[in-house]
Amino acid sequence: METPEVFNRYDIRGKYPEEIDEDFAFRLGKSIGKYIKEEALAKEVCVGRDTREGSRKLMEALVDGTVSMGIDVYDVGIGPTDKVSIIGSKKGCGASVMVTASHHCWKRSGFKLLYEQGHGFNNGDLGRVKEIYMEEPESKERRGEIKKVPEADEIYEREVMGTFKKYFDGIDSRGIVDCCNGGAAALAPKIMRGLGADVVELNSSKTVDRSLEPEPKKDNRRHLREKISTEEAEIVVGYDPDADRVFAIDKDGEWINGDEIFCILGKIVQPKTAVASIDTSGMLEETLDSKIHYTRVGDIFVSERGIEEGADLLGEPNGHYAITEHSWYNSGLFASLLMSAVAGDIPQMKRNLPDYISENITSVQPNQKVKKERMGRIKEYIRSEECYRVISEVDGIKFTEKGCSCLIRPSGTSPKIRAKIEGKDKKDVSRLKNKIKDTLQLL
Repeated sequence: METPEVFNRYDIRGKYPEEIDEDFAFRLGKSIGKYIKEEALAKEVCVGRDTREGSRKLMEALVDGTVSMGIDVYDVGIGPTDKVSIIGSKKGCGASVMVTASHHCWKRSGFKLLYEQGHGFNNGDLGRVKEIYMEEPESKERRGEIKKVPEADEIYEREVMGTFKKYFDGIDSRGIVDCCNGGAAALAPKIMRGLGADVVELNSSKTVDRSLEPEPKKDNRRHLREKISTEEAEIVVGYDPDADRVFAIDKDGEWINGDEIFCILGKIVQPKTAVASIDTSGMLEETLDSKIHYTRVGDIFVSERGIEEGADLLGEPNGHYAITEHSWYNSGLFASLLMSAVAGDIPQMKRNLPDYISENITSVQPNQKVKKERMGRIKEYIRSEECYRVISEVDGIKFTEKGCSCLIRPSGTSPKIRAKIEGKDKKDVSRLKNKIKDTLQLL
């Protein structure tokens, strides 16, 4: 049997039902059950799902495979990934699984595997599950029990609101919340209203609308700017289908980019220690009076380092943020609550942030092998040039030159090399961008 290509660096994703189907999910459930036994973990698994058309059937098959290995399963139904993370931790489960393809297109589905503490599986442990899958573990005679958790939403709401009130008494703004017809649909508007917000709901059905782009990028949510004025709202917040990513638009109709969100959350949380991916803007260090540790790009690397350092705030500029007092997994919903509480102040908070200009370059490579070889040549070249000062090689290579910084790194999932150039002077950033573009073409 060939190794399925759906096993990725951080999770499992593929087209449904061409690459991931119910047979795959059943066998994966068995593999997770065997993994739990090998590692002598608590013999219970928490499972939840998003609203994708295939998620219910895939979850049912996954659960059947897991209980066939003698493992009990808590079924927490539809919700955001941090709901599964929190309830799995509270129940003391050996692992938790969210059935979702996150921000990927509606044609895809997948699985996120989480540890008992609630953060995502690292590459080594996900690799072991893959190995077990290839061995096709045999089912045991004893079947586990499927335990419905009808109070799952209530548990989650209580946890969210309890932690929120450590920061604010409530939310007194009028906000628009776009749930993408995903896992947050039944929860985000209700929780916001429970905290006092005046809420305008968008896409809060549990039925997928394929015309709605799942990834909450600026270009995909541009149309929401008009609703700020028509609805007389102070903020727009929203999520991807499993609500691990958040986006926001301020009361002036301006997009709040991922680095700005990170800084705003930092000003609210006031962390002693934060962990950020290496592609995070320098504005974070200038904004926070905190110890900041940098990791490879990818939420599993951020959360692992966060646990090591006992961090209060974790994040990446792609919309992933974890306030660890709430959850070790990214929670777009919780981040949106904190931002909604300061909605009226956000335009001024943005103006007070350090002014950085950034430019991006994407270089498509013929295949993964060429990407790796070229990345090696790029690193050698950057190290050899006296005009560059290397500051990190945790992921690709990051260096400075005349007041600008540049990160060049290989994509973790596709044959691409990406460069991010950042600085405070537009001419300097443009000059370095052209220089790096030439370098990528020559090497």
